[in-house]
This record gives sequence, C-alpha cells and structure tokens, in this order.
Amino acid sequence: MVRQYPHRIVFTVTGNSYRNGQGNWVEGTPSIIEYPGRVEANSSGGFLTDEDGKRLEYSWTLYMPLPVQDVPAGCNVEVFSGADKICKSKLKRFSIGQLNARAWL
Repeated sequence: MVRQYPHRIVFTVTGNSYRNGQGNWVEGTPSIIEYPGRVEANSSGGFLTDEDGKRLEYSWTLYMPLPVQDVPAGCNVEVFSGADKICKSKLKRFSIGQLNARAWL
C-alpha cells in the first residue's frame, strides 16, 4: 500500500525577541511544529522568485495535508523517514493551497 504522506516534517520556529524589565533584548523561545508530509527532490532545476524579484534556488519541495498553520520563511526544517534524516535546511517559502500545503527548502 502506498502512503501519500510517508515522511515527518519538523519546523523549528524561533519566537520573537523582546525587551526584559532592564531593557535588554532577550531571544524568543523556539517552538517545534511537526506535520506528516512527502518530500520530493528538485530534479528539474526549478526555482522560485522572491519578493524582490531575485531568483531562489531550492533543493526540495515538501507537501503536507491540510489543516496546517503558516510557517515563516527562514526557520529551520528537518525531514525524516522513520528515524533517518532525509534533509535539513532553511525554509525558503511556505504556501497553503486549497488541497494541501507546500514548502520549499
């Protein structure tokens, strides 16, 4: 039987920095977001265009079932197949569509 989402995708999102009572900046607490998904290598040489019109090369496309929460670009992402780590990278873009969510690393 073929599983549509055989992988585990782990996003590590850093919380917002804030000033404490003494006026010093404190880093936000990271949070972990985990979803089932499927990862595919970018074998076609495709690319994304960022907000400034620059070309972004990516190595992996991730697909996740809905519902998911929006994940900010730049966070750390790890993809696992069972206990084996398939890839680890920074998130370049995240998109929630009508039928699934996609992310590019």
